[in-house]
Amino acid sequence: MADASDEAAGHQAASAAPQAFRVLYEKLLQVPVETSLFSWCPTMDLMTFSPDPKTIMLYRITGQLVWRMTLKGANAKILKLAWKPDGKLLALGCADGSVRICDPNNGKLLHQRTSPSAVVCLNWVSESKEAIRTRSSTKFDNLINVDVTSIIPKLSPIPASLAPDSLFATKFVMDSVINTRFDTDSPVPIDILVSGEAAGNVLFNIFGNFTIANLPFPPRLQLTAIDHCTTDNLSFHGFLARMVSGGIVLLPLRVHFIRRFGADLALISFSSTRIKALMDYISNVTDAILSEFSNVLKPLRALMVSLEEALQACADDSPVDARLLETLLFGVPSESMKKFLADSVSERLVKAWKKSAGTGYENIRKLVAESLIPACERAVVMLTRICGLAEWRERGTHLGLNVEAIENIISRLQEFMTAAHRLLWETNTEYDYFKNFVGWFKYMLDEMSSTEVPDEEVDTKIESTKVATFITEYLGAPTVKQFFSSYAEPVLAASKSQPIDSGTPDWAKNDSSGRKIFNQDFQPVELRTMIKDLDKLCVHAFTESANAMKKHAVFGSPLRIKDNCNLKKMQACTRVVAGEGDGSELFVAISFDVDAEAIMMIKVQILKHHNELTKPQIHASLLSCAGQRLQSMTFVDDEKMMFLFHATSPDSSSPPQASLCTFTTSDAFPDASLVATDILSDGDLYHYLTSERERLVPEWADRRAFTEEFVPVALAVNGRPGRRVAAVLADDRQRYMVFDIDDNEEDEEEEGDDMPVD
Repeated sequence: MADASDEAAGHQAASAAPQAFRVLYEKLLQVPVETSLFSWCPTMDLMTFSPDPKTIMLYRITGQLVWRMTLKGANAKILKLAWKPDGKLLALGCADGSVRICDPNNGKLLHQRTSPSAVVCLNWVSESKEAIRTRSSTKFDNLINVDVTSIIPKLSPIPASLAPDSLFATKFVMDSVINTRFDTDSPVPIDILVSGEAAGNVLFNIFGNFTIANLPFPPRLQLTAIDHCTTDNLSFHGFLARMVSGGIVLLPLRVHFIRRFGADLALISFSSTRIKALMDYISNVTDAILSEFSNVLKPLRALMVSLEEALQACADDSPVDARLLETLLFGVPSESMKKFLADSVSERLVKAWKKSAGTGYENIRKLVAESLIPACERAVVMLTRICGLAEWRERGTHLGLNVEAIENIISRLQEFMTAAHRLLWETNTEYDYFKNFVGWFKYMLDEMSSTEVPDEEVDTKIESTKVATFITEYLGAPTVKQFFSSYAEPVLAASKSQPIDSGTPDWAKNDSSGRKIFNQDFQPVELRTMIKDLDKLCVHAFTESANAMKKHAVFGSPLRIKDNCNLKKMQACTRVVAGEGDGSELFVAISFDVDAEAIMMIKVQILKHHNELTKPQIHASLLSCAGQRLQSMTFVDDEKMMFLFHATSPDSSSPPQASLCTFTTSDAFPDASLVATDILSDGDLYHYLTSERERLVPEWADRRAFTEEFVPVALAVNGRPGRRVAAVLADDRQRYMVFDIDDNEEDEEEEGDDMPVD
């Protein structure tokens, strides 16, 4: 990384006028990057860069690489990205239709939603504090906001050594995805990840995971979303969209359920997201248990294979289990057993085997007792809470919640917990028998070698009945076999004299102890099948609720902006600003390739309870940017925009090649900018402006010029209060500069600020 502190001034000498925006950093990236995925984290000094369509990198403002992540999959090209408004999550919209949500701390994938077509529009929005205070509420809200999960112990991460591919291996993921409590002290702000698909559908992912899918644009228009914005209460959404014919329209969407069911919606969305995460967590824990069982039994299986080979080498046709029982019964090993013990078993091997198996059994018990069962209990508590909400009818049916479906999930979870408790019981029993079996092996070795038994093992008691039970039951059918039907690695291999059926020998099937029919009438279960069924039931239950919400989303009539344009060479951005009266104002800025030296500005009044854009007042104008072609633009805040221009007709011998300017949006709409909407019945808004209106010459609030030594081609702005910064990427796509938007170079000189550029 190159620090250009002593070269920044030379790169910026472009005009005699003082330069706006004080340079904070000029840095060099490791590799050239694309310009389309260059963005700021909204709450931290972090920027994203993309060296290729499948890779995203996160850098600190100082040029330090935080992490680099590459997606897998033939069509996993990143098309769009969006930050959660609090900066705690990053969403990637891909060409394969997936929306992948990542942890910005390490780039690890948290969860993923997949749809049939490419994601071409992505935006993450959240309620304002003022909007939360105005939600509809009832007396019952105080009761449903009692979060019992806040007093339940938090679930622990799954050790990475037991589940290396699990998402739940860090405390951060656990706390942000599962252990987060539903805040009862203050209402939870609803956030929505809005994604537009190439096929013409819109998806709302509330809290990033509760999906309201397939909100189709009006089919007669055949629209594809380009950009999205919303009011601070999330009840009105505006989509800039492209028609199949090439036209551009502004389409309104009124969402009624957020204001009416705000508090309930937050609970439903929060709970469904956590329950889905809990199902994934339970599945990961179960896979870790199966993996640990395999690790525990692997040394035992290898030892039994060695014993079988030793028996065959001595022409001993006795089954392995029969020979072990004979040795246990008579206390005198056969010649083949002696040879096996002398050649294949050592005291060191037995000790290591006992230690590793003990660790494995302990890991299994911890996974069941401290992760699997508590996760089920937490899910039951959350579902019970949702069930109570579903039975409350003061405001009608609560968003499609089905009491019977939720009760069915709770019942199935209780069955699963019963199986988990039985798994814990059986594991403890098997481990007790296993310790006696290993102790017996150690005793036989000591007898053969005439080695004195160490003092610490003198009092160790070996119960022959438990050794016999382990041989007759657990060698052929370990506990894992009863709960994972896919487990196909029997400890005892098949032999000519004792065939094994699916890992269970005949003597185990006919054993009179009753273990194979399970005491207390417990029947064998397949844990992973139960988890899959539970997951399907949860998805179905909450899909009903999502479909009910979808009925409360209504599209209005589109506002025609331009009938024909080249989308690939079009620049556009949108923003909604809260108004002082009854409603808000929606701003749109667009630049078309056919008129690259002009910016079309639109302001539409949004009434609180009105779904149409053609009824309220519409203001529109064209800003003249003669001699400059717009390269990039974005809103800084509710009052200002920032534009990046490239020069097209320089006037001096040492002209600026590019310039960065800010503009006050209200200056684009004088009184004469009001448009009579009935005029648009015969044409689009752009045609009306070019034929009927004169262009406005903008007055730039601030301006910074660039010479040919550093020509910016991409712009990213973070306009959060108290830390407003912008960054530009140079034409070599490796160098970038970071600016303080609110501090100019002339201010630095006047105040004697000699802070060097890093």
